[in-house]
Amino acid sequence: MVFNFIILAQNNDNLPDEITCDLPIAKHREYGHMIISHTTGKKSRTIFKKIKILKQFTLWSVEMDFLRKHQARLHAHEVGIKILGEDVYNKIPIPILSNFKQTVKLNRKGILMPLYPAVCIYLSEINFPYDGNNVKITSPLPSKFTAMLKIIQKWN
Repeated sequence: MVFNFIILAQNNDNLPDEITCDLPIAKHREYGHMIISHTTGKKSRTIFKKIKILKQFTLWSVEMDFLRKHQARLHAHEVGIKILGEDVYNKIPIPILSNFKQTVKLNRKGILMPLYPAVCIYLSEINFPYDGNNVKITSPLPSKFTAMLKIIQKWN
């Protein structure tokens, strides 16, 4: 099976258009998140491909053979891709509208909310062989993710 994610990260012009990371990963005994371990880690491979540069942000495609979201997050960290909203491997905040626009209204509670409510990583496609054919299941981006991308493109 092949799992494809879409991620939004801070732009880093020093990164190539395609990056492969095959560092072995294991679960940290105390903290529960994943770490790189050449002794106890499982084989893993993640392929990152740039989709689009949005000035200070980059949209990436992420391909993996196993459904491990933390693998994508850890490997992204290891190769220098800083996913927005990542709070385990990097501390990268999700932008708020006032980062782009000078006049914004506060919500009912009087605060400014991030443009997206979670880590900016989304499972968009699954490919697998079935009965001699390749089956592809796709899912559109969530409406809030799409809205965030539109705001970034408009005001960035």
